[in-house]
Formats: sequence, structure tokens, C-alpha cells
Amino acid sequence: MIKPIRSLALISIIIALTVAAFWLVAGRPSQAQSDQGVLANLISRLLSTPTTRVTIGSIEGALSSNAVIRDIRIADRDGVWLNLDRARLVWSRTALLRGRLQVDELTIDRLQVLRRPLPAEEDAPVSDEPILPELPVRVIVDRFALQELTLGAPVLGTQAQLSAAGSAQLGDPSEGLDLNFQAQRLDAPGRLSIDLTYVPQSNRLALDLTHQEPAGGIAARLMNLPGLPPVDLKLAGQGPMNDFAARLDFTAGPTIGASGTATVKRATAGYDVNLDLAARVEGLLPAPAAPVFSGTTQLVGHVTVGDDSSLRFQPVRITSNVARFDMTGTVSSGQVLDLTLNARALPTDGAKTRAGEAEIARLNFNGTVQGPLTAPRINGLLDAAEVRLPQGTLDTLTARVTMNPVDGASPPNQFSFAVDAGAGGIRPADRALARAIGTTLSVTARGSFDLDGVANVETARIETSTARAGFTGRVGSTILDGALDANIPALASFSGVAGRPLQGSATLTARLSGNPRRYDMAAVVDARLRELSTGTPGVDGLLGRSVTATGTMRRIPNGFAFENFQVDGAHLDARVDGRATQSAADLGLDITIDELRQVDQRVTAGRASVMARLAGSLERPDVRGVATLTDVRALNRSIPRLAISLDAKDVTGALDAALMLDGQVDGKPATGSLHLAKPPEGGWLLDRLDIDIGSVGLNGNLRLGAENLAQGEISLSGSNFDDLSPLVLTKLDGALDAVVSLDASGGGQNATITARGARFAVADASVRNFDAKLTVQDLYRRPMIDGNVSAEALTAGGQTYRTVRFVADGTPDASRFTASAVGQGFNLDAHGRLVPGDATRIELASFTARRGGRRLALAQPAAIILQNGAVTLSDLVIAADQGRIAVSGTVSDRLDLSVDVRSLPLQVADIVVPNLGLAGTVNGNASIGGTMEAPTGNYRVNVSGLATAETRRAGLPALNIEAQGRLADQRAGIDARIAIGRGGTVQVSGSVPLDPAEELALRVVGRTDLAIANSFLSASGQRLTGAANLDLSIAGKFSNPRIEGSVTLANGSFVDSLQGVQLNGIAGRFVARGQVLSIENLTAQTPSGGSLSARGQVTIDPAAGLPGEIRITGNRAQLVSNETVEASADLDLTVSGPLLSRPRAAGHINIISMNVSVPDRLPTTLRPLPGTRHVRPTPTAAARLALAQRRQSASARGTPFRAELDLTLTAQSRIFVRGRGINAELGGDLRLQGTTQDPIAIGAFELRRGRFDLLGQRLEFVRGRLDFTGDLTPSLDFLAETQAGDVTARIGVTGPASSPEFTFSSEPYLPQDEVLSRILFQRPSGGLSAGQALQLAQAVAQLSGGSGNDAFEQLRRSLGVDSLDITVGAGGGPGVGVSRYISDNVRVGVKAGALPEESGVTVDVDLTRRLKAQGEINAEGGSSVGLGFELEY
Repeated sequence: MIKPIRSLALISIIIALTVAAFWLVAGRPSQAQSDQGVLANLISRLLSTPTTRVTIGSIEGALSSNAVIRDIRIADRDGVWLNLDRARLVWSRTALLRGRLQVDELTIDRLQVLRRPLPAEEDAPVSDEPILPELPVRVIVDRFALQELTLGAPVLGTQAQLSAAGSAQLGDPSEGLDLNFQAQRLDAPGRLSIDLTYVPQSNRLALDLTHQEPAGGIAARLMNLPGLPPVDLKLAGQGPMNDFAARLDFTAGPTIGASGTATVKRATAGYDVNLDLAARVEGLLPAPAAPVFSGTTQLVGHVTVGDDSSLRFQPVRITSNVARFDMTGTVSSGQVLDLTLNARALPTDGAKTRAGEAEIARLNFNGTVQGPLTAPRINGLLDAAEVRLPQGTLDTLTARVTMNPVDGASPPNQFSFAVDAGAGGIRPADRALARAIGTTLSVTARGSFDLDGVANVETARIETSTARAGFTGRVGSTILDGALDANIPALASFSGVAGRPLQGSATLTARLSGNPRRYDMAAVVDARLRELSTGTPGVDGLLGRSVTATGTMRRIPNGFAFENFQVDGAHLDARVDGRATQSAADLGLDITIDELRQVDQRVTAGRASVMARLAGSLERPDVRGVATLTDVRALNRSIPRLAISLDAKDVTGALDAALMLDGQVDGKPATGSLHLAKPPEGGWLLDRLDIDIGSVGLNGNLRLGAENLAQGEISLSGSNFDDLSPLVLTKLDGALDAVVSLDASGGGQNATITARGARFAVADASVRNFDAKLTVQDLYRRPMIDGNVSAEALTAGGQTYRTVRFVADGTPDASRFTASAVGQGFNLDAHGRLVPGDATRIELASFTARRGGRRLALAQPAAIILQNGAVTLSDLVIAADQGRIAVSGTVSDRLDLSVDVRSLPLQVADIVVPNLGLAGTVNGNASIGGTMEAPTGNYRVNVSGLATAETRRAGLPALNIEAQGRLADQRAGIDARIAIGRGGTVQVSGSVPLDPAEELALRVVGRTDLAIANSFLSASGQRLTGAANLDLSIAGKFSNPRIEGSVTLANGSFVDSLQGVQLNGIAGRFVARGQVLSIENLTAQTPSGGSLSARGQVTIDPAAGLPGEIRITGNRAQLVSNETVEASADLDLTVSGPLLSRPRAAGHINIISMNVSVPDRLPTTLRPLPGTRHVRPTPTAAARLALAQRRQSASARGTPFRAELDLTLTAQSRIFVRGRGINAELGGDLRLQGTTQDPIAIGAFELRRGRFDLLGQRLEFVRGRLDFTGDLTPSLDFLAETQAGDVTARIGVTGPASSPEFTFSSEPYLPQDEVLSRILFQRPSGGLSAGQALQLAQAVAQLSGGSGNDAFEQLRRSLGVDSLDITVGAGGGPGVGVSRYISDNVRVGVKAGALPEESGVTVDVDLTRRLKAQGEINAEGGSSVGLGFELEY
């Protein structure tokens, strides 16, 4: 009522000035008539100010005691806010001679307060006048009447009408004030009564106030009571001030109220004031604090007011059920403060305080206010711990506030302040908000303020775990001048709040200025988004990775403004300029998109622009604009130009909008118009609908009445709907003629639908030879359906259904219907009827769906009941093979459903999705309550034998799942046990959101046997054993889960029989941190005492190829051991980059030993010939063939794997190549670069020493090289040379060690068989004996891999030596020598010959790559030492 009272006061001033003017005018009756207009102007000018304008239409009867004032209007900068149409004043002029202003009647016909006036630009001065002024005359108003007071909606939030009446007398201090006032609502119940008497001279007061109003009333709005409850207020008191007593009874709903007494009694040198109130304040407080003050809150206080104006609080105490607040101290007569404030939580449950759903372990507040009233020192400290509320929890909260006068002036005119607050362990119940805020919050502020309330903020910062913001500058009620900055390092934390997966960072700086009191403030903004991703491809394509927003935003009185405000993205440019207020608007928006292909990949070229203008006012906004597409190419079709223009009036009120279309689509005209209006009588009007695009036309008119019943006709027809494909970005095809006719005859909604066509297709769905004609009568009350829909064929989801039929036979009692479809082994048949009534029933007599041997059918007749927006399911039981699903209950504003599933075979899914391949059986039940937005309930489900086609092909065991949980808080709780056959058991607990945009909260714990992978590894000759222990938590969204936790491997082994790889004792720990998987340690043992270990991390981003970096080290690790190669090495490698597509392998491999065995016999064939067809393969062969096929398919679909190489292989020696006559030792350095598909070898392992034995003939190798060409099989390049008579014969060995190629050459040139004959027998082949010819054939067989096992090589291996040699001594006697490396560069040998000097011990030391030291001691004690130098040329 404050605004109406101020308005009445202003009207009273106007009338008082008019009365005074009447008295003056009455003294000049000759000019009275003409001066009445002048008088009105004079009073208007007297009351007007620079910001307030008062106008008075006319004053009638100035010479009489019965005067009328008309058309009073009061306006501010935004126009008129108060109107008074007529005020009548009946008064006595002669009473002024007796010292009285006698008003017999003051009547105001109609007073309108349209809105709140704008605030004054300057503060009104504080008045030190007495409560009641001393008047020169006694004022008597015998009767006051306000016939109608209308308050506009902006005043209180809703429009209100009321009337008022009363009387008043105001005299000198001995007479005082006597007021009687009554008011009542005219548009709703509500009444106010006030009786007030106050006599200053005797200091006596009497008050009786009553007010009653239902919910939503004026008092509740003025007091801003939550929920706008009904208000019942009584306040009464009387007596002199030295013995005054008053009582208050106030009720506003069940949670707001107060009752009690207040007394004032005279004491020694002062007055004692005692308060005793019992209040209910729970409903006034925010939800987190409300439980603290639930029930009754007691206010008890004793205050002594001294005659010298001093105050003593002893104490004033507020006590609730769980908290207490005390204020003690004094205020001296010199206005010096010494106050102490304390607040405590009162334990209710042990050491904790519980109030409703709230709980707190500790809450303490201590504060002091000391010093002069003009320069107080304020200190406060808040300490809280373990706060638990329904909205969330926090572990700790501390806050300290200090304020002190600044030295330099007396009294001080500046005060410093400091605020430090922090909270930890913050966990809001809203998970999206929790992720956005994080777990910590800190607030820091430093600065000073003056007596005018202007604060000079040196720094003010708020910081959470996810964001930071700060402000510096000056701020007060009339001034704002400062700088604001904010920073969000990771937008991903705000994904839940935004409802989309965000990535990137954001910064904001703003320069703030203006006058808050006048609602005139400006912000010069510079905001930047970096590495932005919104999860919406079209938006990300337009904005790009970097977005800026710059310009000026203004808050102006009753509106807002923009000055060159622009948003710039990679391909979007938007600008806003102008201003809009309640009285006028001129605001422009311009948007340019330079590359539409960034929005959708189906658009390959084109631009777009939008130009819009807001005119009129915010109260009645008008919008005009045009959107234009230029040079667009979509679905490989051209749209050279297409413009859509809009002209809309009064958008938020009586809308009247026209839409126009003009342009071309694929060389065909596109034109049209549309008119949309909101008529005064209510409802909507859609008319002048006439759109033609190519051969397609949309026409009609439609009116939706206030009762939501539609009338009119809409038609859609076209001979080639492909004309629309470039616009809808979906392939359309075919022809269609459809008409929808609506009418509301008889007060019901009736409709007739007709459609026909030979073919119509949308993307992959199509219908052929369709015809529909349906009539629906009284749809919302007593629906009746009659007609039929038929199609020769319907294709959807890759399935074609033929002979699709729906037939309805409608009568007033019931509409019977049948539905059927046949196609590709699928049959559908349904029968039922629609029964109208108070509740509409859909009675299903039968329903059957079959595909192959699977069947879904109603087990019994069922009914679906529709009533008042509620859907009730009755007796709905579906049989699925041997299982069943039963559903019953109601779906409405509240849910009440029960679901029971028994022995449901998952194979029935093949009926809906053919060849899906699901297997398993489901049993379970669920009860669901709550609402659609927030369902509640419980469920239990068991799934046995769960498998998919993919898991069966991979040989994985079926799953058995037992799960249960609750639905609450828009989440589904999960407590599940998953048994993976012989693979172990996993426990899953936590909850998942019902809204996919919210966060997951799952915990996965369990143990799995790694042998489960052997079902698909074995086809490649691989085998894995061991166990993995899982301890994982899953957060994030369904589309982008975030995994935390660890996986521990123990007792593992891996064998690749084909490649010759064997790892034992595999153990490791993997740690997941969101999208990053860290390998904390991974170790394995290799045969012969070697070891391997790995560390690193991998980012779980399959689209990027799993980028990561892994370091692999080895110590004497056996890398491979197969029939061809056996190698051990020390290694230090780093594998980095996209591990699935193009990693980089770099590092050093120091080969300790490598034995390359050239096989004596080659297999008949190494792999099947191309095009070989396998007939009835064995199970193992079939598994290998299927694995090869899947790998080939995956390789064809995915990104080709191509690893980049930068490897250095070092071997001082110890690389042996043996077999098929070869016995060589190599060493050196080899660097592999290039890629795995195209490796580039720089350098090679080169020959140290070696020979080639062929049927007793020994050839020394003069050249030898070994390198690798992309796999574990080395490549050889050897050349042996000997002198055979006058011929220099050479044997070359090249190619992979598993199948080398032997070649023979000579100088001069001889055929290869001749060269071999010269080497073996020193003669041409034509001169060989029969035995020599047989030996020659054996040599050819040996070199071609056709000979038997090499017993000599088997002997060397059994002795465990690196070299075994049989020679002929100088005396022709035999000799045997063996040698072995004892370190990387030292070899010790023993030889035994026929003579003592041919037996002894040898030592060879490789000093450098080419320089070697050799020593020997023979059996007779003789010794020799030498140096050798090797040089290849």
C-alpha cells in the first residue's frame, strides 16, 4: 500500500494548494472565472520539477464551497504514471476565520496508478521535523471517499482495484491526530481498517489495525511474502508511553506468523522496553536456512532507553529449535557503541544439529561493533562445518569481515573494509551444478567506502575450482566505475548446466560505468572463447575454435541498448546496435554467414544473411526483417537466391505478422506468403497461406478459436517432392495430394483427412500406391473415426511391408478398427474398437506380430483408457514366445505404473529388427511413480545368457546380469552383478541420469580372467593368461564418458606361437583419469632371464587414433624365438602419436645376441595360393579364416595403419647366421626410418667373419649384410668367393632368412651349374663321374632347401657354443674348434688338432668395429699375439 499512500499524499497536497488558491481567488470575484484556468496552470507549475510534471485539466467552482478539480496527471521521464479524473471538495471558507480548515467532504471518483514512478535522481534530505507538524489551523476532514483506485500490473505484479473511506482531525500538540480509515478490494475479497489516536502533549497513543486478505493479495505482494499466502493481521495497543502495552497477531499461511506483546514502562532515568514474541519465520527464509527456523522462533528482549537517549541491551535473544542469537551491549548518550553479537547452532542429536532434512556439525558466529556511531569498528567471524542440506553439502565454511575508520579526518569520512571467505568440500545435489562450481569457493574483498555509501574497491575476487572473477573500481547507489574480469579455464565443467558437451576456455573483461539509481549503466565488453566445441557440428562449424564478443551493452531507464556490439566466429558475424525502452525501440540485428557448408555437410556452397529491426516499444514491439540465402548448393542442387521477409506488429500482444518468400530453388520459382494474427476475441488466425516451390504447393486458411477448436482447410500437393529436397536437406521423392479439413460444428473438433499418391519417399522410407480417407468427429469429447488407409508397400528401416491396411468403421457407440501388414516373413494383425464416453476407451481385442518362428501377441483383450489427459492401461499382457510382459497403471500428471516381465526371450527383438542376433532371457519387475519429469520407483531385473551376434562370433561367453535399483531425483540407481562366464564377475553400482545431458555416476569393481580373450586370439596363434582387477568410476555423459580409477594386471603371460614371442610374469597398473589412460607400470619377464617394462599414457579418443606416448625399456629381453630368428636385446623405445593410425616409434635397440637360422627345408607352400577356396574347413581353420576376413574388412573401413620409424639398432657382434652351409657372424649399426609400409634402412649389420660350407668345400664370405624390411624376419645379402682354377667363383645369398635365394656367378662368365661344378670338383660338369654328379645333385638340393636336417648344426646347439668348426691341419690331420662369447666383444675358443701345435686356446677381442686383437696359446706352451684390421672395398 506504500505507493497508493504516496499517491494520495500528493493528491492531498494538490487539493490543499487549490484550497489556498480558492481563498485568494475568492477575494477577486470579477476575475474568478478567467483565473480558474490560470490557477490550474499555476498549481501545475508549482508542483512540477525537472523530473516530474503535474498537469491539472480544470478547476470548477472556485468561488463556492463546492469545487471540482478535473484531469490531474503526473508524469516522469517515461510518461504519465498517475491519472485522477475528478475530485470534489466541499468545505467551509468561514471556518478559516475560526482557525479551522473544515472539509465536509472530499471525494475522488477514479484514481489510476499505472506503474511505479522513476526514482529520484538525488536522495531526499533527511528531515528532523517532529512526527506531527505544528499547523496554524486545525484540520478537520469529516468525510473522505475514494470511489475507485486502480493499480496497474507493474505496481504490484498484478492489477488491483479498491475503494477507501474515512475521516481525520489534526490539531495542535494538545489535540494531536485522530484518524479513521477503511479500505476494501473491489475485484477480490480483502479489507483494511485503521483507528489511530496520538496526542503529543500527553504522549498518549491508541492504535487498532486489522487487515484480512486471501492468498495473492496486496499485503502479501507488498511484503513480498513467498507464495503470496493469505494475510490476517491485528495490531492493537493503548496507553501513555510510560505504561504502554501492545499486542500483535499476524498469520500468513502455515509457515509465517507472529504473536506476542510489547510493553513500555517508566524506570529510573529511563524506560524499560520488553518484547515477547513467538514467530514462525520458516516461510520467509531461503530453502537452505528454513529448517534452522522451523517451528516457533522466540524473540525475548529487554532494552532500557535512558532519558539521555542511551540504550542498554540486556540481552535481546532470538531462539529457534536449533539455533540461538544474542545481542548484548550499550549505546551511550554520546552515541558510542559497544555491542556483542553471538549466534550458535544448538545440538539436537549428539554433537550435531538436525532440522528437517538439514544437518550441521558446527555453526558459530561472533561479532563486535565498537566505537563512536560515526566511526564504528566492526568485526565478524563465521565458522561452519559439515553442512548437509537437500540442495547439497559442504565440509567447511569460514568468513571474516572487518570494517574500520580511516585515519585522517575527525569525524572520519572514510571506512576500510576487508572480507575473506572460503568454503571447501562443496557438493551440490544437482550434479551439473556441482561440476560447474567444483569443490572449493573463495571470496576476497579489500577497499573503503565514504559516508555517501560509495565504495572504492581495491580488489574483489571470487574463485571456484572451475572459474575466477574479479572487480576493481568505485560502486555506489549513484555511481559505477570499474573493471570486471572473469576466466573459465575449462568450459567442459559447465557442460551439464549448458545441456551440451562443451570444450574450450572463456575470458571476459568489461569496463563498467553509470548511475545504478537511474538504471543507466554501461558495460564495454570484450569476451573471448578459445578452442571452443559445443558438441553441435553446425554450431561448431560456424563459430570455429575461436569466438569473440565485443562492444557496449547498456541498461537504460525502462530498457536496454547496444552500441556496436558484435560476435565474430570463424564463419559467423553478428552485430547489434540501437536501443529499446517501454516507450520507444530502434534496435538492429545483422547476421552474416559466409560459408553455409560449415553448418551442414549436405551444403557444399553458399552464404546467408539476416537483417532484422526492432521498432515500436518493448511494451508493443514490432519486428521487421529479411533472411537471404545466396549462391547455395545443397544436395548438389542450386539455390541462387531465396529470401524470407517478416513484418510483425505487436509481437508480445495482439500479434499481426506477414511472412513472404521469394527466390529460386534448382532453377524453379519459390514464392509464397503467410499471415499470422492474434485476433482481439482470442485464439489465432493463420490465413493467406500460399507457398509454391517448384511443383509443390501449400495452401489454406486456419482459425484456432479461444476454446482451442480449429476451423479451415490446409492442402499440400506436388508432382515431384524432390523440388523440396535442397531446402529440407533430405532426399524427398514422389507425388502427393493431401487435404486436411477442420471444423468445429456442434462445439466439437471435427477433421477430414484425404491423401493419395503413387509413390512418396523421405530418405530411406517410402510408401507406394497409398490412399487415405479418414473422418474424425468430436475428437476431444466423444471421438468417432471412420475411413481407411491403405498402401501397396511401405519401406522403413531397411524392411519392406506389403499390403498395409487400416480400416475404421465409426458409429456413435463405437468405432471398430483393424490393422494389418505383410512383408518379408513379417505379419501384423490387430483388431479393436474406440469407445467414446466420459472416458475414451481403446479396446484391443487382439494383436499379433510374427516373423519367422517368433511371435508377439496380446495374451488377452486389453484396454487403454483416456480421460482428462490421463492414460490408464488395463489388462495389457503381451506374450513373447514362452515369455510375457504385463503392464498396468496410469500415466498422467503423476505416474502409477507396474511392469512385470517373465521369461522374456531377447530373440523376439528380431521381429522388430531382423537378424539383430540378440540372445538371452529376461525376468524382472518395476513400479514407477512420480511424474514424467521426475519419475520415482524401484526395479529388479535378471538377464541370463545375454549375447549378441558380435560376441558369439568373437567366441566370448554369454553374460548373466542381476540388477536392482531405485528411480529418484531424475536418476536411476544401479546395483548390478555381471557374471562373464569363466571370465570372472564385475559389480556395478551408482546411478545413471534419465536426462542424457546429465552426468553418469558409476562404480565398477571386479576381477576378470584375461583368458577370455583367447577365444579370438587363438585363431592367430596367440594365447593370454592372467587376471585383471578393476576399480573404476565412470562420470561424464553417455556420449562422452569420463573414466577414473585403476586396472591391475597380475600373473599374466602371453605367447605368440607364430611369431615366437613369449612373455611371462606380466604385471601392471593402469590408471584412468578422464580421457587419459596412464600406464603407471607394466612389466613382463622373457625367457633366459630378460625383462620388459612400459610406462606412459594414452588419450581415449578413437576419432584421433588414441594419441599417446609410451616408453618401453628392456634388459636382456628375448624379443623373438622362432624357427628363423632368436634375438635378445637391451632396448629403450618411445612410441608416440596416434597409436591406432600413425604412431612414431623411436629409440635405441642394443642387440645382445641374435641367431638367424636359415631353414634346411622349406615348406611345400607358405600360404594358400590367391583365390583358393576352403571346402569344409576345420573349426580352427574356420576361426582363423573368419578372423582374417574381419581384419581385412576392418582395415578396409578404418584408417590404414602406418607407423613412422626412427630406430637405431646396434650390435658390436654376436649376430650369427647359420644354416644351409652358412656360418657367419655380423655386427654394426642399423638405423630404420620411413614407415612400416616403406621402411628405409640406413646402414646394416655387416660381416665380421664367416664361411660357406658346401659338401666339404669351404668358401670365405667376402661380403655380408643383414637388415630388416618391416617384420621380424631379417633380410640377407651375402657373397662368398673362391678361386677354382682359372675361374673366380662366387655364391650369393639374398632375400629373407626364412627363404633365401642362392645364386652362382663367375669371372669369366659361366652358367650356374658350371660354377657349382668348378667350386666342388675343380672341373667342368661335363667331366664329372657318376658319384660326383650325385654329389652335385645333393648340393643343389641343399641349396634349394630340399635336404634333411643338418646334424652338424644340431650338434652346435646341443653344445651351447656360438661356433663349431671342423678343419684340416697343416699336416693333413683333422681339427675341431669351438668358441663362445663371454662378453659383448670378447670371444674365447678352444681347438684340438692332430699335432700339439694345432691344439690350444684362442682369445679374440674386438677393439673397434674394424680393429681386432688376437691371441693364442698352444698345447706346447707357445703363444702368439696379433692385430688385425678389416676393410671392405
